[in-house]
Amino acid sequence: MPDIIALDSGVIVLLIVGLTNPNLIERHKRLQGYTINDFKLLLSIIENYDEAVVIPNALTEAGNFLKHIAEPARSHIFVRFHAFIQNIREIYIESRTASARPEFVRIGLTDSAELELARSNIFILVTGGPLYRAALDAGYRAGAIAESW
Repeated sequence: MPDIIALDSGVIVLLIVGLTNPNLIERHKRLQGYTINDFKLLLSIIENYDEAVVIPNALTEAGNFLKHIAEPARSHIFVRFHAFIQNIREIYIESRTASARPEFVRIGLTDSAELELARSNIFILVTGGPLYRAALDAGYRAGAIAESW
C-alpha cells in the first residue's frame, strides 16, 4: 500500500507560491512568517511519500488564499496552481460525513474533511495548529509546517 500525504490549504499555498517563485513567499499576504527554508522543508517532506493528494475543499480555500498578492505575481501563481490541479489526485469527502465529526463545531468543514481523510491512514500535512492538534488527539498521522504557535 503506497504511503500517501494529504496537503491542507495552507500547505498548498506555500507549495504553489514557492514553486512559482520562492522569493514571493515573504511577500505573499497569506504566508507571513514563512520563509524559503519552510518551502524547502515542505518539498523534502513531500518527496518522502509515494503520492500527494488533496481534498476539493482544500483546493477551494487555497485558491481563495492565493489571490492575496498583486499582479503580475498573481497571474503567475494561478498558472502554477492550474498545473498543480491538473496533476494532483483529489479525494472527495462528503460534507455530510465531515460535519458529523465532533470536531466540526470547533475546526470547521474543511479541517473536518481533512480528519476524515486522515482516518484512512493518510498522513495529513497542515499549517494550522487547530487541525494538527485535532488530528493528533484523534490518533491520526499528521505533521505541521508552522513558524510557531
